[in-house]
Amino acid sequence: MLKKAVLLVALLSTHHANATSATSNVYFEDARRFAQLFKSTPSLSAEQLQKSYIDKGSTGVEIFTPMRIKNGANMAKKIAEKPEVYKRAIDYCLPELEKHIPTIQQASQLVQQFLDYQDNAHTYFVIGADNSGGTANSKGLALGLEKNCQFITNNDEFADYFSYMVAHELVHVYQSRHGAPAPKKRTLLYQSLREGVPELIAQLTVNKLDKLAKARSKFGLKNEETLKPVFFADMDKHAFGIWMYNSKVDSQPADMGYWIGMRIATAYYQQASDKQKALQELIELSDPVTIAKQSGYFKML
Repeated sequence: MLKKAVLLVALLSTHHANATSATSNVYFEDARRFAQLFKSTPSLSAEQLQKSYIDKGSTGVEIFTPMRIKNGANMAKKIAEKPEVYKRAIDYCLPELEKHIPTIQQASQLVQQFLDYQDNAHTYFVIGADNSGGTANSKGLALGLEKNCQFITNNDEFADYFSYMVAHELVHVYQSRHGAPAPKKRTLLYQSLREGVPELIAQLTVNKLDKLAKARSKFGLKNEETLKPVFFADMDKHAFGIWMYNSKVDSQPADMGYWIGMRIATAYYQQASDKQKALQELIELSDPVTIAKQSGYFKML
């Protein structure tokens, strides 16, 4: 299956130079519209943002609004608090990122073809309320440029960072479309696989990691035999504790559940005789307990 990923990269590279925003499923229109508004009136009012940005937004803004942008008033407040964040996003990150549309498009195509899905998944770059890097549902993926821009320190990081982000988050789109309904109360095991499967697929396609994912990998490989039994004891709990959606815990990087989930998914994928079927089962995630058992990851405990 790894050979399949390499072949996909080679095939898509032949189309790399011809990819443009006109033929891409990567959309920047919301970010561009915000840039025009901000440059004309840096102190944007709640009403201006609501009428000229949110109400006119694409599917990406629609995805990003409920729990993130919320409304024009909330966005106006965030811009007033940190105008420099928004200025950097539109003056530096937006024009630089637009140079990498073919690379971002390629990441999207790699994920789709690797998973063998016929349905395209669109990526929308939007401007948010400085509280989220991205989210996804069955309609597509929305990335908050002003938030992600804060993690970019130089031009060389753009291609790798956003290839990883798009690959990871697009898997969430396909999980929403093709996965089993999420349980009302999610266990740590379920949620770790929910995040770990996109980590695995990002590595098998674009083979990129962001800084935090690299830190998790380095720490995890060094401390795996210590981490494994602690996670095993917690994995049926309906609380995520030190494992998910948290800040750094002591010397442990944030969100190590992502990494453990990836390790379980990797073990399950590697032991499967039918790799494509295994991928579909990992996306569907209807029985995380069986996946964990059959993976053999906790076999020696």
